[in-house]
Amino acid sequence: MSWLSSYSSSPTISELNDVAKAAITVFKKHDLQTCVVGSLACYHYGMNRTPADVDLIVMSRSYSQEQLKEMLVREDPRFYTVRAKNWPRDTFNVLWFRISTSNTSYSVSKTCKIDILQPGVMNIPSVPSQLFVQTAGLPLMPFLPLLLLKLQAWEDHGNSSKPHLQRKQTTDVTDLISLTDLIKQRRFEKEELKAKGDWTWTGTVLLSESVGRIARFKSTYSTTENAWKQIVL
Repeated sequence: MSWLSSYSSSPTISELNDVAKAAITVFKKHDLQTCVVGSLACYHYGMNRTPADVDLIVMSRSYSQEQLKEMLVREDPRFYTVRAKNWPRDTFNVLWFRISTSNTSYSVSKTCKIDILQPGVMNIPSVPSQLFVQTAGLPLMPFLPLLLLKLQAWEDHGNSSKPHLQRKQTTDVTDLISLTDLIKQRRFEKEELKAKGDWTWTGTVLLSESVGRIARFKSTYSTTENAWKQIVL
């Protein structure tokens, strides 16, 4: 008599890539340009931590974030939403993706959380699609604004009054040290580390506030100083 056992595990990089591609495919049908940010993008640039979820920026304000989530759920049944943990105080839905694999002896039940972001929220820049960096079949945000957003998250988490956000700062530090190590290893051309005159799409707030953040970070983590010196804002 055959039987099938099941268990849960974290998504692999390949599976995370597939989740991102599934969402990007749906958005493309609606002429919505999308790029990968967050830890998955950082991983593809060379960060040594394996990400746990997928973060995407949809370069449009024609739809709300909730409408974009509904679009994915409607057009691909592997996507689904659940209410926020603190509903009804928090009225947003959390987007997930079902990942299932099986063979004759076991099945693996996996899920992946996806954050859908938009320009203008949390100083996220509206990146022209021609500047997306294509890696592993995915459109990534350019390295410098990605790094500056990670730096912003580090400071925001440290300033938060919420313990669960404060705890994220430890991971932010690890990621930023890993990313600045890539700069020291000369993984990037000089032009990739400069905010040039045509960077109006980045937004003045993100660039101007990053100057102080860089100073505060390198004063605490001095081993990163040489890497930050190569950043031109």
